[in-house]
Amino acid sequence: MKIKWRITSVYGKQSFETEHQVYVTFKEPFFGFNGFLQDLNTLYLTSLHLATSNAGAKKESEVINNTWKHFQGKSVQTWGSPPNQKKRRLSYYKRGKGFVGTCDASSLETFLIQQEKQSGECGTFAKLFMAALAANGIQSEYVTISASDEQKFLVKEWRFNEPTLWEQESDYKWELTLYGETTTGNLSVICGMVPNQYDPDDYPMPLGNYKDLNSLSGIRGQNEFEPSEKIFDFHFIVKVPQSSGAIYYDPSYGVTYVGGNKLIAAMNFEKDAIAGYAKKREPEHPGYPYRCAFKARKPQDASGNYIGNIHFDK
Repeated sequence: MKIKWRITSVYGKQSFETEHQVYVTFKEPFFGFNGFLQDLNTLYLTSLHLATSNAGAKKESEVINNTWKHFQGKSVQTWGSPPNQKKRRLSYYKRGKGFVGTCDASSLETFLIQQEKQSGECGTFAKLFMAALAANGIQSEYVTISASDEQKFLVKEWRFNEPTLWEQESDYKWELTLYGETTTGNLSVICGMVPNQYDPDDYPMPLGNYKDLNSLSGIRGQNEFEPSEKIFDFHFIVKVPQSSGAIYYDPSYGVTYVGGNKLIAAMNFEKDAIAGYAKKREPEHPGYPYRCAFKARKPQDASGNYIGNIHFDK
C-alpha cells in the first residue's frame, strides 16, 4: 500500500510517498499471555509473516494449517522485505551449537532479532508457533514433555551396540558418555552432545560415538538435517484445541502427534520419536570432570512393547 503524506514546517512544505506492507489477520491478535509467555504479547513482523503469508483461509482450521506449513517444511525463516531486510534461517540446535550456545525460550525477541542467535531450543520454536497463531487471534497452550521416571530421553535415531553394563539393572545395560559444557564462569556443567565424540572417518558431525551408543541420522529439525542435541530432560511443544480433539504440534521438528488427548499423544510421541532413555551413573565418571556418565535402555521391554514412559503435562 502506498501512502502520500506531507510535512509543513518553517522551511515550507515537503511531500512524500512511501510504500508499506499491509497484513490482514483472521481475527484481532490475542495479547492475553501471562508469566513465562508474556513476551508473546509483543507482535513481531516475523510472527505476522508466518501468520498471514499463506493466504486464503476461511476457517480457523485452515488458518492453523496455513501457518503450520512454514514449520512442517522445516525451513522457518524470519520476516524479510528484500532488498532492505534479509531473511534469516532459524535453526533447531544449529550444527556445533550445544545447550550453552543456543538461544533458550526466555526471550523470543532475542531469537528473532539478534543475528548471532540463529540456533534455538525447542521452547523457542514452540513460542514462535504460538506467537504466529496469536497474531491471527488463535489461542494455544505450551506443553512440557518429560519422561515419567524423570530420566533423560533420546530422540531418534541411535544404534545400541554390544552392552557393557550387564552387571547393572536389567534394562539399563548400555553405557552412555556425554560431554559437559560449562556455563559462564564455570558455575555449572550441562551434559550434552557438544562437543561430540565422533570418528571423522565413519561419522560426519554431529553423528558419532557415545560409548555403547552411536548417534545416527534421525529426525530432521528446523533448518538442520542433524540437530546437534538429541538427548533431553524436557521437550516443549504446542497444543491447539480443535473441534475434533486437540492436536499437538512440534515446531522444532515440524511434526504432529495426534490422538485427541495427552495420553494417546504421549504414546504416539514415544513410538514416533523416542530411541531410548538414560539415567545418571553413580559414582561419577572417574578422571573426567567434564564428561557425564549415564546408563541407557531401549524404549521397549523384552517383549518389544513400548513401556509408556512419556508424560505430557497438558
